[in-house]
Amino acid sequence: MLSSISHENINFDPNEQDIESIVLNFVSNSLKQNWIKSNSSLTIKKLTDGLSNILFAVYSNENNGVVVKIYGKNSDLIVDHQAEIRYMIYLAQFHMSPSILLTFNNGFIYEYLSGSPISNDDEKKS
Repeated sequence: MLSSISHENINFDPNEQDIESIVLNFVSNSLKQNWIKSNSSLTIKKLTDGLSNILFAVYSNENNGVVVKIYGKNSDLIVDHQAEIRYMIYLAQFHMSPSILLTFNNGFIYEYLSGSPISNDDEKKS
């Protein structure tokens, strides 16, 4: 399953001054999908809920989008990233996880799913 996902041999430096433009260009050039018409039609937003990773949402005017996950420094000491990718691929088959679209050396891109995180109160209710 993992071999069917494209891989780009690139590393992102989250401390790069122009990281948002770099990520935007990478998404535009790497994901040749219908919703990407040009960089000017894409919006990028840094997501703030990541604990150790850097997350960017990239979406078009039509509200289709992807999330770019750049692994945090030394996060591989606490997370098996290859296992994470395998689990997401498996769960996506059952529509329980977004689909991974592309991997790169220090992260991956997956489908953006609209929604909100489950809170502790939500968990207690179920």
